[in-house]
Amino acid sequence: MKVLLLLILFASVNPSAHAGPLGHVWHYVRTHKELLAYDAVVIAGPMADAASTVHCMHYSPYCTEDNADLPLRPTNAQAYAYAGGISIGLIAVGHLVWHFAPHPADRQILIFIATPVAISDVIQTKANVDALSLLKPKE
Repeated sequence: MKVLLLLILFASVNPSAHAGPLGHVWHYVRTHKELLAYDAVVIAGPMADAASTVHCMHYSPYCTEDNADLPLRPTNAQAYAYAGGISIGLIAVGHLVWHFAPHPADRQILIFIATPVAISDVIQTKANVDALSLLKPKE
């Protein structure tokens, strides 16, 4: 949510007031709002899932990971690296779609890529948090 608010704030600033190398950054932020919002969603979702998994692993010795691509008790680095890999892959796909779409209206497909990612990560993060109430904490 903070990232989205910052994007809106940065997008409302006049880029011509920022001469020099930052002028290009402000122009990019102003002209690529949808792409930046997509990036924020596909980064925040998997990272929230990884954070809830890591918290669960530290909270209880009975907490295990259900993802077949990860060990039953992944380390912090494994959980965050997996989430980062998913995010990087989705960002690459989104940027390719954005820059090579034949029509600007075709860029709206990013919404259809980001929505299932966001929904599944919200469900998974909620399941991780709910599992904490059922598990015995470390002593």
